[in-house]
Amino acid sequence: MLEPRMLFAGAAALTALTAAVLSARRRYVVVVVRGQSMRPTLANGDRLLVRRTSPERFKVGQIIVFEAPGVRLEGDPAWRIKRVAAVAGDPGFDGGTVPPGRVVVCGDNERSATSEQLGYVAVESVLGTADPRFRLTSG
Repeated sequence: MLEPRMLFAGAAALTALTAAVLSARRRYVVVVVRGQSMRPTLANGDRLLVRRTSPERFKVGQIIVFEAPGVRLEGDPAWRIKRVAAVAGDPGFDGGTVPPGRVVVCGDNERSATSEQLGYVAVESVLGTADPRFRLTSG
């Protein structure tokens, strides 16, 4: 028969585990790469852990997942994955500087769409950052 102390310790451990899982779900999301825009770094079908990140923390070279402007799939946002090429204050693609609250993006594949086609990306539309070293699976 279990002692009340053991039941209490088990319930406390389960509560802590549940809190940790819920916290991780708010901070991280799994995305699946679709397409070739990030080849050779990422392949079609790669599953990545994306960390929800504060917009002021974006740096040149980071891979971000962002909502494609004006595109929705069955009511949900369509997501794009690209590399940050410039942040606010850096030289932009149009001869000026990148405005506050925006980033310039490009794909790793030379035939990928860039901010020249997509426009500046609003940091509010960014889901988070991905590190290709932490792939969950490879396509």
